Amino acid sequence: MSGFFSNLRRTNWLLTGKLALARGFATGIVAMIIIIATGGLASGGGPETILVTFTAPLWMALLSPAVGLGFQLFGQALSLGGDNIFFSLPALAAFVCGWIFTALGDPIVYIVNRMVPDLLELADFKLFNLNAFMLVLNPE
Repeated sequence: MSGFFSNLRRTNWLLTGKLALARGFATGIVAMIIIIATGGLASGGGPETILVTFTAPLWMALLSPAVGLGFQLFGQALSLGGDNIFFSLPALAAFVCGWIFTALGDPIVYIVNRMVPDLLELADFKLFNLNAFMLVLNPE
């Protein structure tokens, strides 16, 4: 956990927030597409199903940063247990859950960042990132 906390002083919080919201919004778009493609709207769930589906990008943008940070910190805390299998498997599960919840939209963020580089101001954003919560650091 020391690596995460040692970077807090160098963190650009405005860009970190923009990135977290963008990743959450893009993940919501992916979730909306998955719900529509799998026939989730055809199951007769009513107006609330339609509302949840089409507002997924908005609520994922708001929920994703907190959940991603929580999974990131939980996984890092559990990984401090060393080679003990009791600590390793839950840490892996936390990282995977956090990654699924936040990083499914990374390809969309990657494309937007390449098309409009001034929007997120990220110099090196990868197509897929394995961190549930990413800090954008100021240059040294």
